[in-house]
Amino acid sequence: MAHSRMVRWKTRKQTNNNVGYGKDSIRAVDYSRIIQNPRKWSGTWKLLVTFEICIVNFAVYSASSIYVPGIPGVVADFGVSETIALTRLLAGKGYGFGPMLWSPTSEMPKLGRGGIYSGTLLAFVLLQLPTGFAVHMPMFLIFRFLTRFCGSPCLSAGGATIMDMYDSAHAAYAICIWRSFGMLGPVLGSIVSGYVAMSSKG
Repeated sequence: MAHSRMVRWKTRKQTNNNVGYGKDSIRAVDYSRIIQNPRKWSGTWKLLVTFEICIVNFAVYSASSIYVPGIPGVVADFGVSETIALTRLLAGKGYGFGPMLWSPTSEMPKLGRGGIYSGTLLAFVLLQLPTGFAVHMPMFLIFRFLTRFCGSPCLSAGGATIMDMYDSAHAAYAICIWRSFGMLGPVLGSIVSGYVAMSSKG
């Protein structure tokens, strides 16, 4: 029988004179809602979701440093100084303003964290195209800001997602692993992009 139809009949005594369940009354408990409770998920499913959050956290944070080895190309293509090319003020604000919108939005039952993760991650990927094909520096900076803005939910709501799945004792370990992926992102991102930049030069 499907989980949505799983029903257990229970009895409940009436403890006061208010309207309630009588001694022989029965009530239906729909246990399909348990499936929607992350604390009730299997250990394997929790690990899979945690791994996905860690990977997204790594990818978004690596985008912050993957740009650095390509600065000489930005200087040559846009005709700006290295000081301007190193400017991250506008792009960095995307990581700050994004959580102010996405974190409270992810608490809305109609959207949930899954909807926010899916929609913003898709936008994060698609916005890489206009960023890569930018024709001048302002356009490049604006789209870098938008990519960080759309990629920020995993940075702010990732810990909350872990707390949704695990109790306090186990969540501490999962959050440490999740944060470790975030710290490794900028380190490995610049290394990988460094090899790509060298290979592009021939």
